[in-house]
Amino acid sequence: MVKCANPKCNHHRPSGFLESLWASRGFVFDGRWFCSSSCYEKFAQLGQDEVASGTEADESPSVDMTNMRLGEILVEYGIVGSEELSACLDEREQSDKQVGQVLVEAGLITREAVLAALSKQKGTPWVDVFMLSYDDAALALLSEEEAKKELALPFGFVDGQVLMAMSAAGDKEQLAELERRMGRPVRSVFSPAEELIVAIKRAYSPDRPVEEDGVLHRLSPVDRRLGQIMLVEGMITPSQLEQALVAQQKDVSGIGQILLKLGFITAENLARALGKQFGCMWLDLSASTIPARMIELFSSEIAYEFGVVPVKYSNEVLDVATDDPTDRTKFKRLESRINRRIKLVVCTTSHLYAALEKYYGKKDESIDDE
Repeated sequence: MVKCANPKCNHHRPSGFLESLWASRGFVFDGRWFCSSSCYEKFAQLGQDEVASGTEADESPSVDMTNMRLGEILVEYGIVGSEELSACLDEREQSDKQVGQVLVEAGLITREAVLAALSKQKGTPWVDVFMLSYDDAALALLSEEEAKKELALPFGFVDGQVLMAMSAAGDKEQLAELERRMGRPVRSVFSPAEELIVAIKRAYSPDRPVEEDGVLHRLSPVDRRLGQIMLVEGMITPSQLEQALVAQQKDVSGIGQILLKLGFITAENLARALGKQFGCMWLDLSASTIPARMIELFSSEIAYEFGVVPVKYSNEVLDVATDDPTDRTKFKRLESRINRRIKLVVCTTSHLYAALEKYYGKKDESIDDE
């Protein structure tokens, strides 16, 4: 059995039950299963002490996974089945893609689940560098050039050790060299190289005000990551995020919608940031021509009810375009309704509704026709 990652919740689900990360109640975030979004919120509010303490909130297999293959780890956690893994390995033999990439593209798991499994393989926790607060004293221990070269980001301290996000976390030789260079012991945590490259640039930027982290931690956990992504990508400034936070006191909308209303970002900015947040590809739906056979997979009622347009079907996974990938429960219902596994791609709201009208007719007309 797998327990909800919120330590104050006692809900469990059977291990190995998932056919996809949406195939049972709740959802997986950062490799942990939560029975509901409210449990995730409560878990996040307990504080980010996991990295510092080296403990984990869920009940995980106690097997040493440092010598296991990625696919074996995913099966051990019940995230994919052995048959799904075998099919993935067969497909991988015909391409140069990694196992995790094949599974993600097939819609079987999210990128976050792959990262969590990689952290088990490396024997060290995985940290989301977009959610970190940076300690300037830690950053000073390594120059920006050294951080870029080593793909290592010092971001804080715990028990006299330097907390270091690394793409090669678990590499004892690199760890020893960093400890020698800084003259301090290091506790490494895993982060993928592509995220570290962006985070290092942001962390060492002279344009990053000290108050930036304070603004972020006044946001809800979900809005916080979206805000950090927009800051890292240069879509907004800390001052603009502060203004949006003030506006949110009178507006129940999410921080992305508020930034859009204030004119600080474009609709495409928001869609791209949401895609990065939820591991979805961005699609310019206005430039896409969707075949009639795809459109026929949905009735107009389903398309409008769920706010989606089917765009591609491959390997028994249906790609659907949406402007809001945040409601996992809704997309779980859609999978059940159409009896197909789906994978989300993100588009702007205006492009989505233009496509809905183009392919399904206006909403009122489609309802009247039925």
